[in-house]
Amino acid sequence: MSLIYREETHTDRFMDDVICNRCGESCSTASGFDSLKLHSTWGYGSGKDCQEWESHLCEKCADELEKWLLPGKFDKWMCQVDGTRICPLEEYERGLKEEKW
Repeated sequence: MSLIYREETHTDRFMDDVICNRCGESCSTASGFDSLKLHSTWGYGSGKDCQEWESHLCEKCADELEKWLLPGKFDKWMCQVDGTRICPLEEYERGLKEEKW
């Protein structure tokens, strides 16, 4: 399990850490926990019928996964703190070069 919880009472749990399932390092940052969450619920009729899989990767391992598995295939966005998408990352980086942002 890659999520570490602290039980405060019988009804309250607080997440203390997210551990990378590949390298075992903490995904903790100054602003909380940053990880790539991989999740799948396998459908009826598959060889993994009704199984649910979940894994978390730290930023370093996520970068390595992208290079190996899907180079250039992730949709990347610049987002506000609440997760609201602002613009595609490529557009944002282009604006930085042109000093528009």
